[in-house]
Amino acid sequence: MIFSEMAARVTIQSYGAAHSLCWFCGQEPKKDSCALPVVMRKKLSTSHSGPLVTTRWEVQTIKVPRCQVCKEEAAKKKQAVWLALGPYLLVLGTLVILVQVLDESTIDRILPIGLPTGLTFLALGGIAAVIVAKRVGRRIAKNSKRNHPAIRELLDHGWHFRNW
Repeated sequence: MIFSEMAARVTIQSYGAAHSLCWFCGQEPKKDSCALPVVMRKKLSTSHSGPLVTTRWEVQTIKVPRCQVCKEEAAKKKQAVWLALGPYLLVLGTLVILVQVLDESTIDRILPIGLPTGLTFLALGGIAAVIVAKRVGRRIAKNSKRNHPAIRELLDHGWHFRNW
């Protein structure tokens, strides 16, 4: 089955016209300036010219309707993850630098302690980031971007979230 770009546009336009609420919470009115842009891609072709491989992609941006409150909640969650994870990554980085700076005679004594300690800090940082993110985002989203009708239709027809 061939998916046409026209069908995606019709789906997007009909959803946007029919719904005036935020997609994520379903409670507040959507605000155009707060819409979440979701970039999708689909491979069109791949060509080989000697060692060079060229891939052509079709790219489309879907704007998922969102209210001001949900936009602020998303920003808080993102910030909380980095605030919780940052200090632990700093400690891990410091330990790695210290191990590299030490001369060869002390590395044998420090490495068995430094590496597990650094990895422990990294694991604790990840756990703390998840806990903080869940507590900061008090508002529970009713829907995810993956379930938006226009995105769901594109995913069903071979499109992917842009991950480059």
